[in-house]
Amino acid sequence: MKVGEYWKSQQESTIDSNSSVIDSDSVLISSSQEPVYVTVFDIVTKIEMWNQVTGRNFQSNINNNSLDLKNIDKGVYLIEINTQSGGIYRTKILIVASNSHLVFLLNETTINILRTESEYESFVSTDRLKFRLNVIGNINNELLKSIEWNIVGLTENDGNGASMSANAGTFEFNPNPRNRLTNGARIRNLPIRYNLSATLLGLKTEIVITQDEIDILRQEYIDYNYDFKPSREQIYLSENSEWNTGNYSYIAAEANNRFEEIFNAYNEAWVSYCQENNLNSSGLSFGSAYRNPQRNRAVGGSRNSRHARGRALDLTPIGNHGLRGGIWSRIKQVGITLNYDANCDRSGTFVNQNCSSADHIHVQW
Repeated sequence: MKVGEYWKSQQESTIDSNSSVIDSDSVLISSSQEPVYVTVFDIVTKIEMWNQVTGRNFQSNINNNSLDLKNIDKGVYLIEINTQSGGIYRTKILIVASNSHLVFLLNETTINILRTESEYESFVSTDRLKFRLNVIGNINNELLKSIEWNIVGLTENDGNGASMSANAGTFEFNPNPRNRLTNGARIRNLPIRYNLSATLLGLKTEIVITQDEIDILRQEYIDYNYDFKPSREQIYLSENSEWNTGNYSYIAAEANNRFEEIFNAYNEAWVSYCQENNLNSSGLSFGSAYRNPQRNRAVGGSRNSRHARGRALDLTPIGNHGLRGGIWSRIKQVGITLNYDANCDRSGTFVNQNCSSADHIHVQW
C-alpha cells in the first residue's frame, strides 16, 4: 500500500502544527539544531514522506541511517520506512523547521516466528494454526502491539488464510484452500503452502508453512469428506510397499496396519487347504491393498471404500488349480473359517450368491 493510500485509510489526526504535543505514534522534530531520532530494528534503505495538509510526498534513499531534510514544508508527515530485510515501518512526524536532520537508531534485535499449538510444522485445512513472534533483545512489551502480520497463499488455490487474529505478539488463522482435487489421480497432490511474515519496527522475518507428505495424504480425506479422517497417528510408513497400492510413501489405517498379518494368515490357511484337497495352487496373491482417496477414485473404487481406510485386500489364487469359477467359494470359505469378512467380488460388487462369476476375493476387517 502506498503511503498516501495508507494515510487516507487512517482516521485523520487533529494536530496543531504550532504545538509540541502530538499523538503517541508520532515523532517530534523540534528544531533544525537537534536531530530527531527514530528507533528501528533494521538498516533503513529508503523512506517516503507524505504531508497531511499539502498532499505533497517525496522519496529518498537512505545512507548511513540518516537523512538531511532541507527546505521541507512544515507540518505532520506520515513516513514509510523501508528496510534491508524487506520490512516496512510506518509512523508520523511533526516537522516544525524547514531544515532538519533525521537519524535512524538501529537497535540490535533478532526476531523469529514460532508455531505454538502443535509439535508438527505441518497441518491440514481443519487445523487452527497459531504462532508467536520470538524476540531476542531488550524491548518494551508495548512494542509487540505494533507487529504487522501478513499471510499469503503460495498458489492460487491455497487461499490467503481466514478468521485471522493478532494480539500482542501472537497470530492465528485458519487455512482456506479452494478448488481441491476430487476427480481421481494416480499421482500425489501438491501441498497447501503459505508465507507468513511479521514485521516489528521495520525488521521483517518470514517462514513458509507447508504440508508434509503425511498431511498431504490426510488432506485428501478432508477434501473428499470421508467418514474416516485419519490423525497423524493413523498414518504408517509403508515399509513393505506391497501393501501400498496408493500414491504416497504412507498408508492410512483406521484399525492399525494389519495387512501383513491378515494376508499371511489367509495365505497359510489357503496353502494348507490346497494340500489337503490336492489343489494345484501354491498360495494367494493380491491385486489391491491400501488406496488413498484420489487413487481409489481413479480406479473406480466406492466412496469410503475399505481400501481407502486401510482395511481391505483383494486376493486371487496362484497356479492352475483346475476349478475355474468354483475356486472363489473355496477361498471365501477359508476366510470365513478364520473369522474374516471374506466376499466374492466382481469389479467392486459383491457376488456372494454367485461366486462363480467373481474375479477376486475381497477380505475386509
